[in-house]
Amino acid sequence: MAVLRMDCHRTRLYRSKSGLLTRCLCIGSLSLLLQLGLEMTQEAFCAGAISAPARSSIAMSAQETAQNDPALELRQKLTKLLGRKPTNRDLVWRYEASIELPCLKNFTTTLEGQVKRSGSSLEQCKRRVSSAVLAALDFEKLSAESGVDFEKPSAESQTATKTTSAESKTAAKTKKNKTAKKAPGASKFQVGDEVEGTVTGRYGKGLVLRIDGVKAVLPASEICDGFPEDVPAKNSTIKVRVLQTNNTFKVSCRDSGDRTNYEGLKVDRSIMDKLAISEKVDAEVIGFDFQNAYLRVVSPSDPSKVTIADLARKDFAEGAEKELRVGSKIQVRRKYAARTRRVVVSMRDPSRRPEDISVGDELPGTVDSILRGPRPAIFLDVGVDRPAYMDWQECGDGHDRRAFEKLKVGTKTSVRVLKVDGERIYVTRRSGDLYRRSLDGDKLRRNTPELMSKFMSIGSDRDLGGEVFRLYPTHAVVAVKSPDGDVADGFLGRSDFSKSFRQEAAPGLAVKVRTLPGQNATGAHVMLTMPDAAVEKQDDTEPADVLPETETETETESEPADSAEAAPSEKPDAGPLEGLKDFLMR
Repeated sequence: MAVLRMDCHRTRLYRSKSGLLTRCLCIGSLSLLLQLGLEMTQEAFCAGAISAPARSSIAMSAQETAQNDPALELRQKLTKLLGRKPTNRDLVWRYEASIELPCLKNFTTTLEGQVKRSGSSLEQCKRRVSSAVLAALDFEKLSAESGVDFEKPSAESQTATKTTSAESKTAAKTKKNKTAKKAPGASKFQVGDEVEGTVTGRYGKGLVLRIDGVKAVLPASEICDGFPEDVPAKNSTIKVRVLQTNNTFKVSCRDSGDRTNYEGLKVDRSIMDKLAISEKVDAEVIGFDFQNAYLRVVSPSDPSKVTIADLARKDFAEGAEKELRVGSKIQVRRKYAARTRRVVVSMRDPSRRPEDISVGDELPGTVDSILRGPRPAIFLDVGVDRPAYMDWQECGDGHDRRAFEKLKVGTKTSVRVLKVDGERIYVTRRSGDLYRRSLDGDKLRRNTPELMSKFMSIGSDRDLGGEVFRLYPTHAVVAVKSPDGDVADGFLGRSDFSKSFRQEAAPGLAVKVRTLPGQNATGAHVMLTMPDAAVEKQDDTEPADVLPETETETETESEPADSAEAAPSEKPDAGPLEGLKDFLMR
């Protein structure tokens, strides 16, 4: 008998005969009992994953066994086993923390032994343990036993507080001194030296140069006195002057002279929140990059308040590229204030206002930016200040992933208005109905274990009615209805689509679906397939979908393994962890 136990600190493998001891640095709370053959069901290993068909055993080479990161190796093996990357619902880590208080052995308490709590993170475990201890201890009685007044801090605690504060200040000062390192060019060059450098690359806010083998940066604001229209080409040689040698080796092409210090400026979006769209305010140019100007904006009601704002090149006034300089005084108006960015301003008057746009209007648009990730989207310039939002599912009819990929920054297209919500405009390229449940504030409730049990009792050969709630690149979210009228959150993977559904898929479309066998009662979704999907999978030559791994998006669902894609095997497969057994035996 071999026992593999994973706790919050390390993993150990004990074998009674050979005395083999393997230590693996892992974090988790997965406890497994492996018999001599190390047989284990995939359901016990991957919490939340659908029971995948038998696969051929995983071959492991001697080089793989020598890897130092078993957690990474485990994820790679699971990727091969499932045919896709395992997500957070496939591989569930559990943490556990415990606390002992021998310092209270001389006090009268009901707290004995260890207090243990589990959770999804180590910090959460510590908070739960601490809360349990605080709830179990009566500190008023303990203070009566010791004669300590909690209202009045003791001299020792005051001394300890002062010592800790002094140590924190010393540590912060030491850390600051360590970070203030000299740049590589500090020993060779002095501020003000005129040198020649070769352009080796470009980054978001400037150029990268090589000067006598030393790397230097040339900010876009220092390429010329104004907006950098004529940028030196790669591998070209230019004359520069050393501007800074501490921390970063920085150079400049501008003439020598005093430069205004803009350090200490902070973003304060409240300064411009209440301004009308057409109201102009005073601003000063403090810098450039290759596509924007950065401004210091003064509050019209309180000149002592200032903030930083972004002025995109497309919002320059006519001819401003040749006139703007660092320190130039201009007037701008507010366009919008993003939640995670600075206020966006413009020198131009608005050509169209959101209140002039109605649902159903057809507008010409230009792709302004592209958002990728688990919930991709497109932002388009439709003539209003704030870019219009087009979700991935709105890029074209059906479930065509190429419709999104064909849209590039600068692509011109025609869109229809789905909704106008203040300054935010939602648009689509789809034909047909414009109503969207997700935009109307409707949400699918999370499935409870009781609801999951009801759907698990329904046979996998029974047709159920459903409505497409939302479309993603790898799956569709379906509001599936049971024969009793209960509505659940259903997951329909792309590999389970029928050919007709791929062509006709749309939000709000009524569909016929079936439940997949092997549902997980604690799962977040009812796993679904289509009645005619199994027949059409035989002719489906598209590569398997891979859902990108994410830990911040709670709405990302993983796609179930496709049972029709299992590799045939002449010999019976001993289980999905046959390869893991070989690794452990070695």
